[in-house]
Order: sequence, then structure tokens, then C-alpha cells
Amino acid sequence: MSITKLDKNQRLSKAGIIAFPENGEPYIVGSRCKKCGKLHFPTTTLCTVCYSEELENASLSHEGTIYSVTTVYSGVPGFKTPYLLAWIDLDDSRLAAQLDWDPARNNELTLGQKVRLVVDVLRHADDGCEIVGYKFKPIFTDGGNRA
Repeated sequence: MSITKLDKNQRLSKAGIIAFPENGEPYIVGSRCKKCGKLHFPTTTLCTVCYSEELENASLSHEGTIYSVTTVYSGVPGFKTPYLLAWIDLDDSRLAAQLDWDPARNNELTLGQKVRLVVDVLRHADDGCEIVGYKFKPIFTDGGNRA
């Protein structure tokens, strides 16, 4: 289940990286160039394709596919290891994200497999605050009951 609103004991991993619309699902925020249409992530003030400075915030897709995946055994402080880290292909971009999946079951994942955005707690800060960010959860289409 995805977080749809931040509680007082939660903060984003990076300010503005996720938007929480009142009537809708949270989404990852990128920048779209008004001149050429290129979607950038993370947000930027300069298009790397046409060098325009006319960009606007844009929603990244909620679904994508796994481009590559690896198990992280020695990670960033505060993150429980092991965990799965993947490059995810979205409609117009590729980003790195943690997978919301048991690393012991990584053999059930395939390259090109569909995944869906989940907004969830990534780690806990030293002050006890929950740090919230984006993950992607695998989608299985074979009818198998996987949790």
C-alpha cells in the first residue's frame, strides 16, 4: 500500500521529489521541456536536449519495466540490507529505484518485467523521523499469488 499523504513524523528523501495531489495518486516529479518535450528526472532548470530554460513540473509514469536489477548487501547508512536496486524504464526516462520485493526471491524477477510505483518509508533518520521516497513493486501477470 502506497503512502498518499505525509504524516507529521515523515519527510521526503528529497524535497519536492514526490507530489501528493489531494484527489489522486502520488507521483514522482520531473521536468518537461516546453520547447522540445523532453522529460528530465530529477527536476532541472535547463533542458539537456535543446538547452531551453522553459521547463515545467511533470508527472513521471506510475508504471515501468525493469531494465536491470542487483542485490545490495552493503548499502547506504540507515537502509536495511540486503535490498534490491533496479534501473526502471518509464515512458520517457530511466531512473534508479529500490524494488519493494524480498531479495531472497529475486529469481522470480525478469528483465522487462512490469513494475508499479509505491511511495513508502525508505529508512529512519537519526531523529526517528521516517524518510519517505519512491520504490517500485513488481507486477505479475501469470496469475500467481505473490506478496
